[in-house]
Amino acid sequence: MFETVATEIPRILACNGSRLLGGSMPPSNSDPIARDEGIAAHWLIQSVFRGADAADLIGKKAPNGITITDAIARSTADFLTHVAQNRQTSLCQGVEQDFELTGFNWRIVSRPDHYAFNGATLWIDDFKHGFRVVEAAGNWVLLVYAISVARSIAQQIGVMPHHIVLSIHQPRVPHPLGTVRSIRLTGNELQQYAEYLDSRLTALDSMLHTGPHCHRCANATICPALRTAGFNAVDVSQTAHAESITDDAISKELDILDNAEKLLKARKKQLEDLAIHRLKQGAIIENYSMDRNYSNADWIEGFSSELISALVGVDITKPARITPTQAITAGGNKTIINQFSARKETGLKLTRVTADAKAKRMFGKGL
Repeated sequence: MFETVATEIPRILACNGSRLLGGSMPPSNSDPIARDEGIAAHWLIQSVFRGADAADLIGKKAPNGITITDAIARSTADFLTHVAQNRQTSLCQGVEQDFELTGFNWRIVSRPDHYAFNGATLWIDDFKHGFRVVEAAGNWVLLVYAISVARSIAQQIGVMPHHIVLSIHQPRVPHPLGTVRSIRLTGNELQQYAEYLDSRLTALDSMLHTGPHCHRCANATICPALRTAGFNAVDVSQTAHAESITDDAISKELDILDNAEKLLKARKKQLEDLAIHRLKQGAIIENYSMDRNYSNADWIEGFSSELISALVGVDITKPARITPTQAITAGGNKTIINQFSARKETGLKLTRVTADAKAKRMFGKGL
């Protein structure tokens, strides 16, 4: 039996063969602060759903050690309001609840951030604290959540939803459609998606297909299709064209190059993560080394805004707490500001080392 989680379904549907490669990607070196803050934000949502007051949790630490800040609380405020409104009219509702969806030879485990059902309409909500844009339209993760929850509800109370609302809540990402983006389906349309999903997962093949789904694929560093696509993209970018290229040809080539750019970025990111992973283990990657990444300066915890304002000579609280860099720009005492602020390490980055830089590292900066 093939088993997976809902968040992997978009990749599995787009590239059946990826499930057979073994998942060799090392731990990602993406920004751990953004990741950990997202985990803390979800903990805040769970806590409030269970009865806690969001205001009381500000300043407290989530189980992963991240302090709940005003910014984290603000990012979850609208989502929590939506959850509270549904609670007043719902027959059943849940946050971070596990569901299981099974077929003839497959099984999917799902954990939607929030669901609610009022007897006719099913709401599925996915909260995204990060900055990578996620759309509701065509989102197979949301669809799997909806299918899983709808079937569970039908088993419990014998009622299937007539209407389904699938929503992405992304408070920190500017988007033409706003921070909450939704699509609406009928119960019949959801059933059609369920039948399509079953037909695809019941007859998975071994073919590899490249595309946007290659981003963060666990098999990207060993995927022959992605490697070939990357080299092909380089070939395409080096092909010369006459200036008499037609308008239609311009449009088609821009589409090709846009896809090539995405493939190259995905391939480059996975190789960078693999290189950092091996450098940590003592390997030598010719011409490359690791450097530490740091966040922007922020105030050290444990000191009140009033105290810092008095010491640096600038009010850092109006209209909202300003950053150390903004305080320096406003004329604050730079020496004291530096004493009360710090830059957090956000992970490692891969740096290409030139021959000159190599020499300076080996023999000193006096060269």
